[in-house]
Amino acid sequence: MPLARGQAVAGKSSLHLPESAGYIQACTLFNSRLKPKPAAVQTCLTEDDVISGIQWARENKKTISIKSGGHCFEGYCMADGSLSLDLSGMKQMSLDPKTQIFSVEPGAKLQQINHFLLAKGRVLPAGSCEGVGISGLTLGGGYGLLAKQ
Repeated sequence: MPLARGQAVAGKSSLHLPESAGYIQACTLFNSRLKPKPAAVQTCLTEDDVISGIQWARENKKTISIKSGGHCFEGYCMADGSLSLDLSGMKQMSLDPKTQIFSVEPGAKLQQINHFLLAKGRVLPAGSCEGVGISGLTLGGGYGLLAKQ
């Protein structure tokens, strides 16, 4: 079920429209020079929140942009006129003890991932900027101490 206009409950997902109190903060990106103007920002904490946002975009004939870490220098994660799905609140991680398969939600940043994996004797060969999210790292960003020369 899509969220009500301007609904913003601490610890829960919310839909921010331009006239709602949390809209400007929801549009803030790493590159503070950018001032994106999406039609709405859906903050997501669960897969159901993502589904709710997609339903809202479909009902309102909006394209979708996706923000996970928000570290994108060009602001592609928050296109003007779109519904921006903000996945930065989705940070769950797991490491299967048998298979050693690491699973991570899109909002986790490198610092959180390193903290989680190092405690288990594992490491993610990624960049050195701990504020970059896993989505940016997965798409090829980041060179660090473990990168090939």
